Amino acid sequence: MGANVEAYRVLRESAVRAALAEGGFRVVQVHRQFVLPINFHKLFNSLVVTLAIERALAAVGCLALFGSPVTFVATRREPR
Repeated sequence: MGANVEAYRVLRESAVRAALAEGGFRVVQVHRQFVLPINFHKLFNSLVVTLAIERALAAVGCLALFGSPVTFVATRREPR
């Protein structure tokens, strides 16, 4: 897809949730941004095309299953 790709690390959602819980946090929201890799969208260089493709994939449930990057919103649990 291209040589100019940034390195990243993939973590399981369960591992992130466990680390947050261990630190005293509770996940209150999960946001997934894209189904297809960013380099795929760069091929078209069109926001309209990107939005159309991603909305269609989200409508059939692909975003919930395969979406990335994933952003977690977590709140600190009350001390016991």
